[in-house]
Amino acid sequence: MNKNNNFNIIRLFLSIWVMLFHIGSLLDIKILKLFSGRVAVESFFVISGYLVWQSYERSNNIWQYAQKRIRRLIPGYYFLTFLCTIVGIFLTTLSFKEYFKSLALYKFTLANLAFMNFLSPRLPGVFVGNPANEYVNGALWSLKIEICFYIFILIVAYICRKKIIFWLSSLIIATRLYGILCSQYHYILKDNFGLTAYEIFFNPNNSFMCLASFCFCGSLLYKLEKNLLKINWLPELFPLIIFLMFIGYKGYVNYLFQPLVISIIIIYFALYFPFKILINDKIGDLSYGIYIYHFVIIQIFINLNLIKYFGYINSSILIIICSLLCAYFSWHTIEKKFISIH
Repeated sequence: MNKNNNFNIIRLFLSIWVMLFHIGSLLDIKILKLFSGRVAVESFFVISGYLVWQSYERSNNIWQYAQKRIRRLIPGYYFLTFLCTIVGIFLTTLSFKEYFKSLALYKFTLANLAFMNFLSPRLPGVFVGNPANEYVNGALWSLKIEICFYIFILIVAYICRKKIIFWLSSLIIATRLYGILCSQYHYILKDNFGLTAYEIFFNPNNSFMCLASFCFCGSLLYKLEKNLLKINWLPELFPLIIFLMFIGYKGYVNYLFQPLVISIIIIYFALYFPFKILINDKIGDLSYGIYIYHFVIIQIFINLNLIKYFGYINSSILIIICSLLCAYFSWHTIEKKFISIH
């Protein structure tokens, strides 16, 4: 892809958006709660759908595609997981011996390494009394959906390769309808299938099948752009999309149209917006690092009572600075090095 686009700056913007939302939620800052973390994450999925499908088509084989995905997602994430277990030593209410003897420590490590952090989101004695139910990193729930999409794209691309635009469109409709059913019957589904199955398959807010439509919409726009030469008609659709947002602001109409609306807005600003904002290589791609580090940093600030010491405004600024520094470190020392491996 031509690097003269706004994908990187949009991802940076979205990661900061999610961070501000979590700062507002965990520190109870009302003005920051106005940032909808949900919309930001859904927008991330759209970008993933577009770029990951492109990555698949540009790979010579499945193994090359898998290597690209592994090198992009896992090194920084695994480093953070082990870092959290180490930092937990200094924050836990347990003794050193009790901490390492606790089964919860190893459950946390294994569950997070398997991208199943919802199975064991807490470290023993860490963040006790924090408002996020002692969750070490509540922002990581979306990564399991990302992993599922990486795998699912192989299945869809292979089985549906002859009529891919038709099948992607069908999958978008099917997953949105599936999400409506899960939303309507989520109490029954949770009671009958248990928490683990519910989180993986039926949770209307967090499960892959309920959110995959955003990924598929991103992929669909990529295929349309490729097969129809260019989506030169996309800017002309922009007023219609804004109109659809308002007529379907509430209810199922909004729910059905939402992936397409968000997708067209994101792809328009990424590729067709007249102004391109490029991030200098010396700064790097900080979006992933901000996304995976910020929640832990907020939890540490709360746990150490730094909010009371610095105040809400100063604490928020310091959390943002610390998250940016961690993201910078993660990109230049871990992520960039693994991505550049050939």
